[in-house]
Formats: sequence, C-alpha cells, structure tokens
Amino acid sequence: QSLVMFTSGTTGRAKGAQLSARNIMDSALAFNSVLGGGGNVLWQVGLPLYHIGGFQMVVRSILNGSPFILYRRFEADRVLADAQRFRATHISVVDKTLRDLLEWAETGAHGGVDTLRAYRCILLGGAAPNPKTIAQAQRLEAPVLSSYGMTETASLVAFSPIDENDGRMLFLLPGYDACVVDADDYGRGQLGLRGPGVFQGYVGAKLPLTADGFFLTGDTAVVQGRAITIEERTDDMFVSGGENVYPEEIRRKLLEIDGVTDAYVYGAPDDTWGRRPVAVVEMAGSHVGPGNALTLSRQVHAQARERLARIYQPDRLFAVDAFPRHGIGKIDRSALQWQADCYLDVK
Repeated sequence: QSLVMFTSGTTGRAKGAQLSARNIMDSALAFNSVLGGGGNVLWQVGLPLYHIGGFQMVVRSILNGSPFILYRRFEADRVLADAQRFRATHISVVDKTLRDLLEWAETGAHGGVDTLRAYRCILLGGAAPNPKTIAQAQRLEAPVLSSYGMTETASLVAFSPIDENDGRMLFLLPGYDACVVDADDYGRGQLGLRGPGVFQGYVGAKLPLTADGFFLTGDTAVVQGRAITIEERTDDMFVSGGENVYPEEIRRKLLEIDGVTDAYVYGAPDDTWGRRPVAVVEMAGSHVGPGNALTLSRQVHAQARERLARIYQPDRLFAVDAFPRHGIGKIDRSALQWQADCYLDVK
C-alpha cells in the first residue's frame, strides 16, 4: 500500500511521490527516536495535511501515543496562546510562519518569549534558512532546529539546532546515508540520499537513482561524514558567460541589506551571456507601493552591487511589499518569477 503525496511544485509542475506505509512510519520513528519521543509531547499541527510536513506531525504523534492540536490555518496569535495554555512542545514552521511567531512573542502576548522558550522543538524547514530570521530566533533563545527533508523522503532526514551554527550544516537522522555526485573542486555536487523514508518513485515518471541506490534529490550539497550542508537547488544554478552562478549565494548577500526581509533570485535568459541574475526583494516593513517602489529598488540594487562580484550582480532588481506564497507560507517562485518578468525596467 502507498500514499501518493504531491510535491510543492515551487519550481515547476507538482509530481506525485509514492510513499509506502513503511516509508512513512519508519521516517516518523527515526524522528521520534531523536527529537520527538518520550512522554508529554504535544504537537501543534499548523501545516496542511496534504503536505508531508503536516501529515508526518500526525503520524509521529500517533506512533508516540501523544495528542496533537490540528489547525485549519496558521495564526501566530492563536498558536502562541495555545502553546501557553496546553504547554505545547513541538511545532513545525517555515520561514514566514516562524517570523510571525517570533514577532508575536516579542509583543509579550500569551507569555511572550517565555512561552516560546518552553517549546522543546520548533522545527524550521521548507527552504534555505533566512539569516535574519535565524538571528532573531537566536536573540530570543528560541529552541529552533533547522531541518532538511522533502516529500520524496517522507519529510525530515537531517537537522541541527541553530545555537550550534547558522542552520546550514545539518546532521542525518539514524538510518540515513548521504553522498555527493559529480562534486566540483569545493566538494559541492548533487546530493544523494538513502534511508527508510526515501520513496518508491513518482507516478508516471522514472525514479532518479545512482547505481548503488541513492535517490538524487536535485539539490547541491557538501557531505562530510554524517553532516550535510545544502548549498542550492541544482535546478536553480545557472551558467552565465561560462561561469556557474548560485542564486542562494546572491540571496544571502541581499538579506544582509537593511529592510530586506526575504529575497528570490533566478537566471533570466540573456542574448549575450546565456543567463543573468534577476532579483526580487521583499521589504515587508517598508510599505512598498507605487510611490516608493522605484526608489527602494534602486537603493537596494546599489547596495547589492557593493557586496557582490560583478558576475553575481543582478541585472535587474525589484522591491515588493510581500511575496506571493503557497498555503504553508513557502514562496510561490513560479508566480514571483512571472511577476518579475512583467515589471518594466525603466532606465
């Protein structure tokens, strides 16, 4: 028997991943053995059950004999209030929902930071860690664990407490192995994973496996023993003038700029260089609108040029008030790229 769970489709058409009952249960048991076992566990399930991250919170609870709170939608005010009232121990979030939770805690509502610190595990996933969000969580001493997983692996396979690093170097759960395929001079290559949660294949599509059975994730990583550092979605990397350009490196520099709360970078077609980087930055606190969007875009663009090597400098950069997002709070990258392609580049 298997469950077909659709991938998020943030970079293209969603695919149906076939997960066996054994995949799902063994993945949950691996998590519980390290992070979610024992008594007095209470998950707050604020992600949709049609996403593997939400579904697995329920499975972990059932296998652990623990209760859980199921939400129709994530509302930081209510989640924090329930955490205080019911003494919740575990929650899974993406960057946007974590930011909302941290901001509510800082207001002092529902026990504020004390309620936040009472969690045993605030599991952050869904995308590369946002350095600004990580810094805020560290300042508040929130027990946030950065994580890596995907629909194809029945959710989480690696994690790390952010008090140990910036959330990028992660450690594999028991039973999982990782390798790198076609590594460059820096050890970066496509990440392969093998373990109990790795799925059976896609509906109507070939399963990308190495000869020794590692699933090729499509992500670029460095593997050192049982530690993995996720560098980039392989599909996001592009070649510009014969050089590899990694959008995540540009994104991290953009997030250092004051006022920028999130960033998205992609390679747009270019007649001369093949592809060139285009960036969109979210400035949630700057009230971006028709009256100031151009000025803010130019200001951020100028600072970006100072921080980046020439080949990494975005040819175009646009500031917006808020990114389009999927229901769980992940950036809708297809919609954002379409919006960016529609903007006028006035010179």
